[in-house]
Amino acid sequence: MSRFGVALLAAAALAATQRTGGIAAFSREQLNASLAGRVQAPAPRTYLVVVDDVHMDVRGTARVRRLLQDLSSSGREADTWSLVTTGSPGFRLEPTKGGASLRAWVSRVTGNALALREQLNAFGDPDRTAIVRRRASITDIVIAQAIERVAEVATGPLTIVYVTDGYDARMVPGMSEVVRATGEARASLVVISVPDLAAMREPPADVRPEEWTAFTEAGRASLRTLAEQTGGVAVFSREQLDTVLARLSQP
Repeated sequence: MSRFGVALLAAAALAATQRTGGIAAFSREQLNASLAGRVQAPAPRTYLVVVDDVHMDVRGTARVRRLLQDLSSSGREADTWSLVTTGSPGFRLEPTKGGASLRAWVSRVTGNALALREQLNAFGDPDRTAIVRRRASITDIVIAQAIERVAEVATGPLTIVYVTDGYDARMVPGMSEVVRATGEARASLVVISVPDLAAMREPPADVRPEEWTAFTEAGRASLRTLAEQTGGVAVFSREQLDTVLARLSQP
């Protein structure tokens, strides 16, 4: 083709792109540069980490701290992290970019659940059941308020990472406020069962096997129900956790 013909085709291509808002590229270098300019960086994400120390055995503290370290190494530096604990006095990390802010709080997290024997004795005892329900109700409200607060300032999709031992589904009807707030925020919920991250959770020596099985299954049932009601994911093993962490690291 003559130079005139090439120039004519180039002019026609340029005119077409001006009409359509496209890009005219006349060399491989120009094409690569144009495509690179149009590739958008992944949108930053927002994470709310909820450490439910009210429902977390103090013996699981070291495990939770390691988990928070792993979480803080996930995601991207452009992502925003916040944290809230459910105990009193509670800790709160306001939304901050990068995982370094979360790592700075790890050493302050400590389990503060009722002793296992107290929890086991509460089932079937109206007065003790009332205590369990009250603690769960306060937790429900604290988490819901944190979700609402973070959702107002979120700069990207909101993911809630809820770290807990769970609560006894035989005594606690559910976390209705968390379900509501998660739905209104259009957030994703990941519920992590801390006891199930250990190789084996040992019962107290004076607990009958059937009593222990019923108790642990009631805790898992509470988290499965919460995940189902919010369209979220419940994590009950290290393998499942590794999958979640890998997903958080993806663009």
